[in-house]
Amino acid sequence: MIGAEIRYVRMGYRVRQPPFGYVNEKIETPHGRRVILTPHPEESKWIIKMFELRCRGTMSDQEIVDEINSMGYKTRKRYIRNPQDRTKVIGERGGKGLRIKQFWLYIQNPIFAGVNSEKWTEGGVVKGKFEGLVSIDIYNKANKGKLVLSQDGDEVKLWKKKLPEWQTKKLVNNPKFPYKRVIMCPECSKPLFGSASRGHLGNYYPAYHCNKRGHYFRVPAKELETTVEDFVRNLKFDQKYIDDLKEYVVTKWNERVENKMEDESIIDTKIVALKASAQASADKIKYLSSEVAIHQLEEEKLKQAKIVNTLNMNNVMEHIGYFLEHLEELLIDTANPLKRAAFFGLIFDSMPTYAELSSGTPKLAPYLGLKHYFGTDLVPMCDPGGTRTRDIQDENLTS
Repeated sequence: MIGAEIRYVRMGYRVRQPPFGYVNEKIETPHGRRVILTPHPEESKWIIKMFELRCRGTMSDQEIVDEINSMGYKTRKRYIRNPQDRTKVIGERGGKGLRIKQFWLYIQNPIFAGVNSEKWTEGGVVKGKFEGLVSIDIYNKANKGKLVLSQDGDEVKLWKKKLPEWQTKKLVNNPKFPYKRVIMCPECSKPLFGSASRGHLGNYYPAYHCNKRGHYFRVPAKELETTVEDFVRNLKFDQKYIDDLKEYVVTKWNERVENKMEDESIIDTKIVALKASAQASADKIKYLSSEVAIHQLEEEKLKQAKIVNTLNMNNVMEHIGYFLEHLEELLIDTANPLKRAAFFGLIFDSMPTYAELSSGTPKLAPYLGLKHYFGTDLVPMCDPGGTRTRDIQDENLTS
């Protein structure tokens, strides 16, 4: 019987108790009636929400744990029986909230992506005969490269990436050279390196360079940053883009509000269930125990604490319009140099070379124009005849 179970596991079926978030279900298959996993009506919502919040990247792991607990997460309850008399229940386990270590185990478990990994899979992984609670892409994004699932047809592999010690200590995003991944070499069009060479007097001279690809290019860091600042001050946003961006922000905000309302409805359902349970206890006994009453009050306070403060979208739109009209404050005056460089990279269709920045001929995104060539008026997305501004812009810049 064990040998048959091993074969069924390697074929993608289930032979054990269902993990958290799933229930076992028997279905008819070409191999007879076999067991697969299907989403648990309540537990699956918590697992999916964990992956969604981890992928969003706006909350710490502890904040995600607190959020899931506020939705009513509880571990499964298991009864403890008397070893001498198995018919007697002497206690129970479970019913606890989510902890940070358990959250990490959930995120790393490939079973939630529909992939089984256990001792009977010979150290590998097997694609299950069921759909996971999340997709493989969401699983990979939530694990941030530490665990990676790859699928080629029916074959699935799980890669465990452990970075070497020298790479974990290396500062890849160095704030002293924020533009080394944004501005390209004019010779090979590849990202520049950033380092500070030491002179004969012991002074360090920071510079961006490209001297490891069969050619030599070097520009002082101060000179490159001055070139970036001069270029940014000649930029202006297209008014149509500003309007489209504001509309996009409102749409995304409405989606977030709808998701929050769904979470609040789950909390409401939990509170109603608790009230019904407390009322049933009150009907059976003459008084309501203080423990149940305190639990109800805690749930009521939890509900009040989860109400989202409605943002004033008019203020948000004013901030967006202000930064688009004062682009220099966003791309030059931002305190964090890494964010400054990241914002700078968003205004191009393709990453510019240093020579293109110096001459003012980079491939800008179609919603931007250069004041130096087009004056102070805003540049439209398209002219009345239907010619795209990018085509006009490229023609003027090259001439």
